Amino acid sequence: MDYTVKSFKIKSNWFDENGKFSKMGSDTLNLYFSLFKFRLHGQSNEYTFLTSIYHLRKETGYSKSAIFLHLKSLIKLKIIEINNVKRWDRFLSSNNSIPEKNILEIVAIDAPLIDKITDESGNTTDKPKTEDDYYISVETALLNLYNARGLSHKYYPIYCLIKKLQNGSVEKKAFMSIEKMALWIGYNKDYTNKLVHNMNRSYVLYSDYRDNGKGGKYFEHHLMSSTKEEGFLKAFKSDIDKNIKKWDKKKEKSIQSDPFENEYESSYINEVIDFPI
Repeated sequence: MDYTVKSFKIKSNWFDENGKFSKMGSDTLNLYFSLFKFRLHGQSNEYTFLTSIYHLRKETGYSKSAIFLHLKSLIKLKIIEINNVKRWDRFLSSNNSIPEKNILEIVAIDAPLIDKITDESGNTTDKPKTEDDYYISVETALLNLYNARGLSHKYYPIYCLIKKLQNGSVEKKAFMSIEKMALWIGYNKDYTNKLVHNMNRSYVLYSDYRDNGKGGKYFEHHLMSSTKEEGFLKAFKSDIDKNIKKWDKKKEKSIQSDPFENEYESSYINEVIDFPI
């Protein structure tokens, strides 16, 4: 199914160090994102969903037991409530099987609260009500683009984290080392590096090497912000191609010296060191 919204907001603090995402993981986050294919419009709660375990299974490819556990995780983290299921033991069938086709009435209870501010020119902007309501706007067209380019939901946390960091930058760029990114989203450092490489290779991210003044390097990340990519490619494609050429050269050297050595365990990992954000 298609998403029923062009974008939706999640709290920025989910992606703080030890934030809710660190307790959730990418699979549960993906399930939450998938709910926006079932969002109802015109409800008192802006993020109201009507779906079933069966339909979520079709969208995610997860087993029904996995979806059951992810839903319970979202409830435990106080991200959603299921209005018509108060006790899971009564939701289960008499033989403790999961009734996957039962309709679930779900509401998001940890969505950011927003004030609509209209200026003198009539332009309206969204302003968080409190510091707790600072948000990341997730563009569903970009999620579709990621999937079309072979970037699975495992990439969504990096997309969200970089968007969070960009929100504090007038120039819409993000500074963070691979090590710190991995720490904040709970990924292995080498795996995080691999995902960043692949996002560059898919032309949805440009990661620029910068000197940290201490003999090391850090990344300055530029994230493609919409599917209208002409401007992004005009600004960064040639530099992304240089990254790809550099990484391919390192990979080739690594294979020649040790055919069993992993690209992402090469010396490149140690080049990208911590940088204050």
